[in-house]
Amino acid sequence: MDFFKKNKKIIILISTVLIIMAICILPYILTDTAFILSWDMRTQYSLFYENLKTAFETSIQEGTLPFFSWTTFLGNNFWASKLFYYHDIFDYFFTVFKNLTYSQIVMIQTVIKVMGASLFFYYYCHIRNYSKNAAIYGSICFGFSAWALDSFCNPFFLSFYVFTPLYFACIENYFVKKKISVYILATAFLAITNYYLFYTLSVFTIFYFVFRYYQINLKFSGLIKCSLPLIGAYFIGVFLSGFALIPELLDIIGNSRLGESSSFLVYDSIKPYFAILLGIFTPTSLFLNHSLEFQSVFETISSNNTVLGVLCWAGSIHGFLIVQSFFSKKRENRFILLLFLLLLIIPLGSSLMHGFSEPSFRWTQFMVFLTIVLTLPYIDRIETINDKVLKWTYVIGAILMIILPIVMHNITAPMEVGFPIEYSRIVLVVISMTIAFLILRKNLEFKYIYLFTVLEITVVAFYSTFGNPYTKQFSNKTVYGVEHVLKDKNELNEYLYTLDEENRNQFYRIYVPASAIYWDYSTNLNLNYNFKGLMSYDSTYSSAILQMNEISSISTYLAWAFDIQDSNLIDYFSTKYAVVSNPDQLPHQNFVEVGIYNDFPVYENINYQNFIRVYDKAISLSEYKKINDSSVILDTLIVDDNMINELSGYLGGSNFEGFDWVSLEQNTFVGDIELKEKGFATISIPFDKGWKIIVNGVEVSTYNVQGGTLGFPLEKGYNHVEGYFVPSGFKLGIVVSLTGLILFIGVVILQYKKNFSK
Repeated sequence: MDFFKKNKKIIILISTVLIIMAICILPYILTDTAFILSWDMRTQYSLFYENLKTAFETSIQEGTLPFFSWTTFLGNNFWASKLFYYHDIFDYFFTVFKNLTYSQIVMIQTVIKVMGASLFFYYYCHIRNYSKNAAIYGSICFGFSAWALDSFCNPFFLSFYVFTPLYFACIENYFVKKKISVYILATAFLAITNYYLFYTLSVFTIFYFVFRYYQINLKFSGLIKCSLPLIGAYFIGVFLSGFALIPELLDIIGNSRLGESSSFLVYDSIKPYFAILLGIFTPTSLFLNHSLEFQSVFETISSNNTVLGVLCWAGSIHGFLIVQSFFSKKRENRFILLLFLLLLIIPLGSSLMHGFSEPSFRWTQFMVFLTIVLTLPYIDRIETINDKVLKWTYVIGAILMIILPIVMHNITAPMEVGFPIEYSRIVLVVISMTIAFLILRKNLEFKYIYLFTVLEITVVAFYSTFGNPYTKQFSNKTVYGVEHVLKDKNELNEYLYTLDEENRNQFYRIYVPASAIYWDYSTNLNLNYNFKGLMSYDSTYSSAILQMNEISSISTYLAWAFDIQDSNLIDYFSTKYAVVSNPDQLPHQNFVEVGIYNDFPVYENINYQNFIRVYDKAISLSEYKKINDSSVILDTLIVDDNMINELSGYLGGSNFEGFDWVSLEQNTFVGDIELKEKGFATISIPFDKGWKIIVNGVEVSTYNVQGGTLGFPLEKGYNHVEGYFVPSGFKLGIVVSLTGLILFIGVVILQYKKNFSK
C-alpha cells in the first residue's frame, strides 16, 4: 500500500497512457485492420524493416557487418544510408520476433514509445523540481502532442522524440551537479539513432542552453565559461558515434536534396502562415495524412516536395498557457517564443533547422517540448493567470479558428460536399478551447485540468489514428495477400534456381510491374521477397545513380521514386527474368516464357549478360546528349567530358562478355572473365567510393561512369575480379570512436577522483 501511495502520480500517468493507447489500438485489433499503414509506412518503413532483418541474418551467417545491400534500389550503402536513419534501437530488438507482422511490431513499438516519452518527460520534471501534478500533466501533453500523434506513421521520428526529455534532463543535471558523463552517452546514443534529427537537436541545444542559463542566473556573464565543459562533452559524444556518423555524413553529401531550398525569406504559399497562426490551438494531426479535402488547408507541399505541417498543439490548456508565458514578466520566455516564431515564419529559419535544405517544420518537436515546460509553473498556480490576456486569447483564438479555415479552404480549393463534415472537427476544437478557457477562468482544481486534458487528448488521439480513414484502409488479410503474392521470402529465388542451375553463379535482376503484380501497394516489395528489382521509393538512394537520368529517365514523380522502364537500361542492369500477369507487360520483345510461378508466367531475357559489361569504345556525356539514344549504353562507354582521354587508354578490342561466374556475399563479390583484348568494364550497381576492386591480385582504380555506375579497367586474358565494400569514412569513424571512448573513460575517471576527494 505504501508503494502505491508513494508512487500514486506515476501510476496514474502509466494507467492514463495505457488507456489512451488502448482506445487508439484496440479498434485495429478488433476489426483486423493493419495499424496505420500510411504511404511511407507501406512503401519504406515496413519493407526496409524486412531488409534490416535480412541484413542481420546474413551478417550472422557470414560473420560480417551489414555494410551493403544488394536488394535495395540497384544496390546501396546500407550502413550509411539506412541502418542509423530508418532503423533505431527498437527495430534492432524486434528483429528476433520472426512471427510478428510489421503492423503488430509497430503497434507494440508505438505503445512503448509513447510510454517512454511520457515517463522520460516525467523524469525531466523531477530533475527540474516541478510538482508531481505539473509533471503528469506535462507528460501526457508531451506523449500525445500533435507532433507525436502525427509521427505514429513515421516510426523512426517518434523513436527520436521519445528520448528528447532524457537528453535535456542530462543538461539540467549538468547545471545542478556539473556532471557530463551521462550527457556524453545521451549525445552519442541520439547521434547514432538518427543523424537527421540529431543535427536539428544540436542547433536547438544552443537555444536551450542559453535560455536556461539566463533563466537560472538572470544574466549572460559567465555563459561561455559555463558552456565549455558541456561543449566538450557534446563533441566526445559525437566522437563516440563516429563509426556511424562519419560514413553517414560522407554518404549524404551527394544527396540531391541537401542544400536545396525553394524559399528564403517568404514562403511561396500563404498556407504556412495560416497554419502557424492557428498552430497552438489546432491539433493538426486531425487533418494531416488523412487524404481528405480539408487536409490541404493545413498542409503545404513545397516545390521541392517537402511537406510543411505545423504540429505545435499539446492540448488547449497548453495553448492558453503559452500565451500567458509570452506576456509574463519573464523576458527570457518572451525572447525564446519570439525566436521560435521567427524560425517558423521565415523560411531561412526552418531551412537552418533542416540542414540548410528545404524548409521543414520537423524541428518543432523540440519547440513543443520546451513550450510545454514553459507552461508547467501555471499548473500549480492557476491564480497567477492574467485574466485579461486569457479573455483576449480566447476571443481572438476562437474567431480565427472559426473563420480562417473557411477562408483558406475557399482560397486553396472549391467548396465540396465533404467539407462541412471535416469542418465539424474545427467546431469540436473551438468547443474544446471554450471548456479549457472556462476551467482556467474559474481557477478549477488540478483534477479538473487533468481530467479535461486526458479526455481532449483521447478524442484527438483516436481521430488521429483509427478515426483517420487513411490509416485504416487495409485489412490484415489484404496486407498479407499483397506481401505474399510472390509467396514467402526467397521462394521466388529458389524457384528460379530450378529453372537454371547457373542462376546460382549469376547476378541478375527481376522485372515486376507494380500495378499488375503488387496492386500499386508499394514499389519496394522486392525487399520482402529478397530479390534484386528495378523500382523503388527511397529517399536514401545511392546519390550517384541520379546521373542515369541524363541517359534515360529512371526517376518518376519524385527524385527518389524510381521505376526503370527503358528496355535498354533493363538489359544494362542485368535483368534476366520478368514476372508479369500477361505478355503485354514485358519491357521488350526479347523475353521468352520459361515457367509459371504462383500462377504468374515467368519470362527469361535472351539479352541477359552476367553483371559486367566490357567496352571497346567511349564517348563523352556531351556527345551522348546529341545522340540521345539509350541503346548506346549497351556497347559504348559514356563518361564525363573531363575523363574521356584518361579512360580511352583502357579500351581494347571488341569485348562484350559477362562474367563466366560470379559469387555474391553481403559486402563482396568475386567473378571470373576471359577477354580477347584489354577493356574497360562496368558493373550494374551505383558508383560508391566504398568499393575496392582487385583484379588478379592488384587493386585497380574505380570510376563513376555510364550514368553513375561503377567502372574499372580489365586486362587481356584471364581476369579474376574481387570487390570489397567498406563504407567511405568507416575506418576513420572507428578511429574517431576509439578516440571518443578514450576521452570518455578519462572524463569518468576524473569525475570519480573528484567525487572521491570530496
